Amino acid sequence: MSGEKVPAAADFGAHTVVDYTVADWPERVRELTGGRGADVVLDAVGGAVGEAALTVAADGGGRIGLYGFASGAWPRLDALTLGTRGLTVSGPLRIVFRRSDAEQRGDAEWALAAAGRGELRPRIHARHPLGRAADAHRELEERRNVGAILLSVRP
Repeated sequence: MSGEKVPAAADFGAHTVVDYTVADWPERVRELTGGRGADVVLDAVGGAVGEAALTVAADGGGRIGLYGFASGAWPRLDALTLGTRGLTVSGPLRIVFRRSDAEQRGDAEWALAAAGRGELRPRIHARHPLGRAADAHRELEERRNVGAILLSVRP
């Protein structure tokens, strides 16, 4: 997380936020976790940042969720390292394909009810008409967005 995304994460309730654009961020994660590493690592950047993120996952049960490659490349994964460290890696579609229709419906009902109670707060970074889709893609590519970017066919 970088730039204005750091305070946004804190606003969403994160106890501690680490900026991945700072050179020693993996060491900071280890320091904050007492040397153990993070139980869950979510990576949307990939490439060198994703590979560094893999190093901060806790041995013996750390979970890594890869859901994007904003850098242009997925992180390289070494099966021997993953196995000997006891890490679990999942991609973006595992949740959908591994859960039954009933479980997915239950999750959707829970999320909609929580949103209705005001417990979930969507963060909308920008709204663009479909004709300005290139602007939306540029914001994503430059990692300027803090939250969702919406495209609309209506003005």
